[in-house]
Amino acid sequence: SAVLSQLVTPSGHVFAFEPVPSTHAVLVENLKTAGCSNATALCIALSDHDGTSTISVNAADSTTSSLEACTGAMNVEVRLAAGDTLVNAHECPVPVLIKLDIEGHELKALRGMTQVLAHPECRAVLCEVHFSILAASGENNAGKKAATALREAGFNNTRWISRSHLLATKD
Repeated sequence: SAVLSQLVTPSGHVFAFEPVPSTHAVLVENLKTAGCSNATALCIALSDHDGTSTISVNAADSTTSSLEACTGAMNVEVRLAAGDTLVNAHECPVPVLIKLDIEGHELKALRGMTQVLAHPECRAVLCEVHFSILAASGENNAGKKAATALREAGFNNTRWISRSHLLATKD
């Protein structure tokens, strides 16, 4: 998030989502230390609906928490929000670029932001697809589903830039 805040134009802004309160606090401190006045950290998990849910937090590495892969690790109650809800409520604007790395919850996050994705200002999505987590939770063909959702939202260029990273852009 700090790197992206340095890369956006002077009028740009980065919104980083980190639902685990302890990790969110670290993110906020990192952004402050890096002098990122154009970055906002929200303690929210992007999803396909609004509400709360339990997230499994890996005690050894809190950055790999998952709403999908309950590992028997520490569980924390977190706020869920659909991207469309957040934009409609003016909690954040329509993004130009979306980067998703949410440990198996990416399809639900994409389903919760159909209006955001279809908006002309939203120009690119980089989505890490966690195939094994998604398959374990019953989401088969995750890569195809993610690519289809993005194409249906108007992203006419979709390509796999690595084994698990899908890049979608609009002309």
